[in-house]
Amino acid sequence: MSTRVFRAVMVLTRKILLPRKSPSVRIEADALRAQISRLTQRQRELIRTSYQSLEAESTKNGLGLFVRLFAEFPSYKAIWPQFRAIPDSSLIASDKLRNHATVYMAGLKRIVAVLDDNEKLIEATARIANSHLKWHICKYHIENMVPGLLEVLSICMEGKMTEEVSEAWQTLYDIIGNMITIQKGARKSIP
Repeated sequence: MSTRVFRAVMVLTRKILLPRKSPSVRIEADALRAQISRLTQRQRELIRTSYQSLEAESTKNGLGLFVRLFAEFPSYKAIWPQFRAIPDSSLIASDKLRNHATVYMAGLKRIVAVLDDNEKLIEATARIANSHLKWHICKYHIENMVPGLLEVLSICMEGKMTEEVSEAWQTLYDIIGNMITIQKGARKSIP
């Protein structure tokens, strides 16, 4: 996606998610801001620093995360239409899973890149949350990704991951899960 197209999408997203006219949308925007404010500066720093370990082999680490997720929750494979026809035995080696892992890690990279700008962080996390609504993703789906993420992260950090780093990532994923819930509520309230 070109920078110009991306900016246009972000402007449109801002107009959709954060307009100033509707009280219900203002409440949603306030709820999104409240979620982002839960992430402390220290947690942002820990996420940014630890993410560097994941980024070195981004696609491989994304694949590792999804392999762990599908091993623990095989029914989740059915959430993604592109995976449904692929036999379980072939999924790990499939280009479709590799592509999804690449997209997933790119989304994570966008979030990490804007950790110090609350408005951009709201946009990035809300955009990701919104894109998952059509697949009926709920907060618990996001929460169930965390153990696999932490396992992959621990491997990437060569076992040097601390409880503080773990809590920072858990908070970030909890925020994303809550944003999905907030946006589901906002969609239901639209006549």
